[in-house]
Amino acid sequence: METSESKTGINEAESSVNVNNFDEPSLVDNDVETETQNDEIPEEMKTVEVDLDDPRMDPLEWSVRKTLPIPKVYYWETGNENIPRKTKLWHHSVNVLSNALKVAEKAGGVIADVAGFNSTQYDYVTATMTDEQWEEARKTMLQRNVQRENSFIERKNKKEEAEAMNDAGAASDVIL
Repeated sequence: METSESKTGINEAESSVNVNNFDEPSLVDNDVETETQNDEIPEEMKTVEVDLDDPRMDPLEWSVRKTLPIPKVYYWETGNENIPRKTKLWHHSVNVLSNALKVAEKAGGVIADVAGFNSTQYDYVTATMTDEQWEEARKTMLQRNVQRENSFIERKNKKEEAEAMNDAGAASDVIL
C-alpha cells in the first residue's frame, strides 16, 4: 500500500512528525518536546512569566511587562558570558531602568515625607499624646461605638414596630 504525498513531496506520516522538514521534531505538535526544548534554552535567555490578565496588576507595570520582557536571571549572576551582545545589552538596560525606578521611588518618598503627604490630618495631635491619653481615647472610642450600636438597634426596632402597625392597619403615631 502506498502512502499519499502532499504537493511538497513529503508524505503525510513525515509531515505529522516534522512539519518544518527539519532534523528536529516539531515543537507545535507535542508539549513534552516543547518542555525539553525550553530546558535547552540558557537560563539568561528566559523571561519572567506574568499573568497579564490579572485585574490587580498596576497599569504601569502591565504596560512595561507587555513591552519589555524581564529576564529570569542576569548573565553576570550565572557567570555565563557566552550569550549574544543584544542579550547582554537587554540585561543591562533592564537593570539600569530597575535601579533608576528604585532611586526615583526613594526620592519621591523623601519628598512626600518632607511635604507632609505621608502624615495624617491629626498627626500633630497623636504624636504628642501620652500612654494615659491614648488609653482614655480608646475607652471613649469603645463607649461611642456601644452608643452607636444601641442607637442603630433602637432605630431598627422602631422601624419594625411602625411596619407592624401599618400591616395591622393602625397609624404609626397611635400606640395601643
